[in-house]
Order: sequence, then C-alpha cells, then structure tokens
Amino acid sequence: MQRAGALEYETSGTGEAVLCIHGAIVADSFAPLMREPALAHYRLIRYRRRGYGQSAPPTGKPTIQEQADDAGALLTHLGVNEAHVVAHSGGGPIAVQLALDTPMTVRSLVLLEPALQSAAIAAAFAEMIQPLIDMHLAGDRAKAVHLWMRTSGGSEWRSAIEARIPDAGERASDRRRGRHFRVRPGGDARLGL
Repeated sequence: MQRAGALEYETSGTGEAVLCIHGAIVADSFAPLMREPALAHYRLIRYRRRGYGQSAPPTGKPTIQEQADDAGALLTHLGVNEAHVVAHSGGGPIAVQLALDTPMTVRSLVLLEPALQSAAIAAAFAEMIQPLIDMHLAGDRAKAVHLWMRTSGGSEWRSAIEARIPDAGERASDRRRGRHFRVRPGGDARLGL
C-alpha cells in the first residue's frame, strides 16, 4: 500500500479510473479486484478510509462529508479528473456525497448494498453494536468479529470470505497484523480490516 496524506491506497491497471470505497467492516473487500486480469484495462484505485488499516485515525466522529472530501483528495493526488466510483455498504453514502460535490469527477456510480440511513438509524445501530465493540476492546476480538459477521454472513462467513480474501477472518481479529480496530478520540470505536 502507498500513502497519500492520511490514507493508504493502492492502484493497479491502466485506463479509465475506478475508485473503490469499502464498507464499514471489511476494508480490504475490494482487494481481490486488484488482481483480476479482466479488469487490467481499468486503473483500479482502492483505499482504506480513516481509522482502517494504516490510514490515520479520524480526528473526531467522521462525517460523510469529511470522508467524501478524503476520497476527492485522493483522486486529486493521483491526478484523476474522472472516475467510475464503486462503493459497498457504508461506502455508499460517501460515494453519493462525492458525486453530489463533484459531479464532473464521478463518471458513473455503482452502489453495492448501500447503507443509506438517517442519523437516528445510525445512532441506534451504534448503540446496538456497542457490546461487540466492548468485547473487542476487552481482548476477545475473535469472538466479537465472529458474532458480528455471523449476523450478516451466517455461521459459515469465514470460509465464504476467505475464499476471496485469504486470512481475512484472522486479520479482522488479530491486532498484531495492523491497526484493524481503532478507538477514536472520545471513546468511539471502529472495527475493520
């Protein structure tokens, strides 16, 4: 991974730019695309949002606007004037904001299971997952990750995700392999690969 300001990123291929914005849990969800031969004629760009991997932690509770600004700044850093934007889950609102802010930059927009939610829903969700965050912070990372992933991926989530991203389950629960779980100023926390 390379670095641009606060963000880790990687690129592969040549041609029209495609910016990939990950969701809230698996920061490396787009990693398999980077090796896909059929996409070599595109300039694929994936990055880790603030608080994920080795990207800098957010300075406070991150807003959609700040995250969209980060995505735009990365495109500027890379000299990209136009990009197709693909976003998954929690990356969806970021991609929509980027498109609203810079419509001439976003050539097309693909939202995969977008997490388009209100502030009230987001607050309720944060309250709901707090026990898992506490469990993770207390050191039972593997159990916290398993319980979270089981809710959306079923009991076989690990084998399904590791078929595409080797060791993803282990990386999500092993802090020694990178900063996967970050506590923001004020005690708010974020879990990710």
